[in-house]
Amino acid sequence: MMKVENLINARGNRVANQFVITDYDSEKNVRTIVFQSYESICVKINIKNENVSITLGRDYDYSKTTSKHLYNFFSHYPCTNTLIDKKSIDTALKIGYVKNNVKIKYDETLV
Repeated sequence: MMKVENLINARGNRVANQFVITDYDSEKNVRTIVFQSYESICVKINIKNENVSITLGRDYDYSKTTSKHLYNFFSHYPCTNTLIDKKSIDTALKIGYVKNNVKIKYDETLV
């Protein structure tokens, strides 16, 4: 089952053209969460048991506005809530993880 919703901003309002796509398995456990800005996938979070992998797409920092929405998206999830700005993302990418069992990478083919 898949669910598509507009991103909710810090004021609790839906943001136009910013989407959160959640994919569930047959037991209604979250498998994948995607943040999409307009038609570009900015980040994909895969969840398998206790392991989480985050893949940033080439448009994750397309503009200041996209970045603002990305940081807001990250704030909604315990596995990504430390990714609060460009510096924290760059640091996580450099070392390859965000927290225990949470890996992060960049994939320019993710669009």
